[in-house]
Amino acid sequence: MNYVTRGQTNPIGKQRIYYAASKKDFAYLHDVSKHILHNVDVAIYYDDQNNTENTIEQEICGMDLVVLVLTNESLDSMCDAVSRVLFIAYINKIPVLPLALEDGVGGKFSDFCTLNRMEKMHVLHPNKQEIQALFFSQKLKDYLKEHLRGTLLENVERERIYQNFSGSAFLSYRKADRKFAVDLIKLIHQKEECRDCAIWYDEYLTAGESYDEEIKSHIDFCQVFLFLVTNNMLKEDNYAIREEYKRAKELNKNIIIVDMIAEDHTLPDYLMEGNRYIGLQDISTLPLVMGEYIKKKTFFSEEEKYSHDYYLGLAYVYGMGVEKEKEYGIRLIKSAAEWGLPEAMDSMVELCMGDMDIRMVIYWQECLKDYYGHRFSENHSPDTLKTYIAHLLRLSHYYGDASDLYSMGNCLNEILRLLKENDGWENDAEMLEKAIISCDHYSHIYYSIRNSSNHFSEENLEKERLCYIMEHRYALMYADMVDSFEAKRYIYTPIMRMADIMDFYGATLDERIGEYLKALELIQDTDNKYPCYESRADLFGCYQSLAKLYREKNSELAMPYTLNMLEYARQTWLERQELIRCFKYAEALEFTANLQIECGEITEAVRNLNKATQARVHCIESRERMGGGEKNSVYALCCDYFSLIDLHHSLGNHEKALPLLEAVQNHIFYYYLENKDEENTEEASELLSRLFLARSKLGID
Repeated sequence: MNYVTRGQTNPIGKQRIYYAASKKDFAYLHDVSKHILHNVDVAIYYDDQNNTENTIEQEICGMDLVVLVLTNESLDSMCDAVSRVLFIAYINKIPVLPLALEDGVGGKFSDFCTLNRMEKMHVLHPNKQEIQALFFSQKLKDYLKEHLRGTLLENVERERIYQNFSGSAFLSYRKADRKFAVDLIKLIHQKEECRDCAIWYDEYLTAGESYDEEIKSHIDFCQVFLFLVTNNMLKEDNYAIREEYKRAKELNKNIIIVDMIAEDHTLPDYLMEGNRYIGLQDISTLPLVMGEYIKKKTFFSEEEKYSHDYYLGLAYVYGMGVEKEKEYGIRLIKSAAEWGLPEAMDSMVELCMGDMDIRMVIYWQECLKDYYGHRFSENHSPDTLKTYIAHLLRLSHYYGDASDLYSMGNCLNEILRLLKENDGWENDAEMLEKAIISCDHYSHIYYSIRNSSNHFSEENLEKERLCYIMEHRYALMYADMVDSFEAKRYIYTPIMRMADIMDFYGATLDERIGEYLKALELIQDTDNKYPCYESRADLFGCYQSLAKLYREKNSELAMPYTLNMLEYARQTWLERQELIRCFKYAEALEFTANLQIECGEITEAVRNLNKATQARVHCIESRERMGGGEKNSVYALCCDYFSLIDLHHSLGNHEKALPLLEAVQNHIFYYYLENKDEENTEEASELLSRLFLARSKLGID
């Protein structure tokens, strides 16, 4: 197969993505590959000849992700990418990312999946002419982050993996015989005596002059040279005989001739002289013969043994020197982790994250936390404190993902206790950043409690306020050491959050406005120095809060802040055309229109209401494309429908509002009433109330 990597670097040890498309749609390979490689350092494989040999199943099963390009032609013609690759990936539970590059293709693909009894797949919808647009790149980045998380090896780890093999072999073969090569490697690694023998073969290379040095270095390094003989190998002069075999002979390598020709024949004398020979009928003895040349590693301690197993496990998980065998690799890594090797525990966290198993992620992160906690108790150095706090912080994050606020709070309590009892860390920028993040996580707990109607208390509110004060103090110290966007953002974020809760303390509108103005000045300075999407989104939020407060104060200053809010909502929406950005843009348009109505600017208000209607339609289409039926997405979808109904009512478009009313009614009854759940009761009541109100506005009994 052909491949694409960053700078055409060697793909060994990198995650494998298969690009599946019709022959015509390989025109998109360059653009799609560029976006993928911009986000992750992977190897993207492709076969632009649409090879339909049986080897295609082996190729797909060795991939970590399949990118499926969808066009009307690929679906109508049922090209190999759709008719074979998709089904192979689906049956073997390999993630598939469908890219719908033409209008209407997404719906057609959904119908195809339903017809073939396949679960609905998340489809990205980059416009054919906008394949390079930033919004597509961001969606792709989010998808890759979710499906390829924790799976990329550092160069140091790759070197250590190869150092931990007991031996190495070089497999020389013709490209046309790749199936034989793959089967042979699997046979070798099935035997225990060869499990930790690395086998290098030019799976990733097209034999040629540009790869001479790399091939020579692997031949020089190997202990065993395997020469795969077939009719293809013997029928003509070729690189394998002319360069690879010749070099192995000159270096007096241990050469094993593996004869895969079934019929009676005689091999050339130059292949038989001084070499070991294994015929097809004796092929099962190959691992034993190789074992004669490969010495097993000797371990002088348990740590050496489990460290060896850990790196060997990585080799099998990532397919380095061996065929990828993830389950076997995980067994080795898990064994080393259970013994107590921290590197193995860390790998188990990442592997479980890749499998989206938050329960086991937390288990292994707890093991890491205990390990580094014990090290800190034995050695109270700044480095051990930093590492221990880093793992406590990481564990608190995972507890947050699992919505376990109690355990999350325990981790953060321990961090704050350590910071209080140990001196000197405030001079360390890395430790200060950890302290800032800890306070931020802690405040999130009390923010979540405050937003729960059953658990609000003044005591928790005061704890939330103290978290913001500590976070701001640490942020000022951090900014004195580090000049970056993140450092600036750490300063103004707690100010905005403090202003948000000031009404609970009886603060006046002017006092709250004063805090937001402080934050606004800091955000504007940050945006001038570090202009980016995040700074514009923060400006949008601050302008929105100020506009609402000025409107509440009945001040004419509300309009300029509203227009600024609208501008930044528009910029962020255009930069990242995502669901939540569309929602903010529609919200800003509606707010502006309402204020313009109050000010008597009816023409401008109607224009913005029309724009808001278009944004809401786009938002609803995006939500329905995502599908999934999750509670939060269904609730948000219903809210969007009600907003759109209100907009049509304001514009007098009752005939457009009626079908929307029927649609939202179906969503409410299907999800909330047919899937009864105590947690849904409050939401269902709210949506039903809005439904009755909407029906009343439209004159429906």
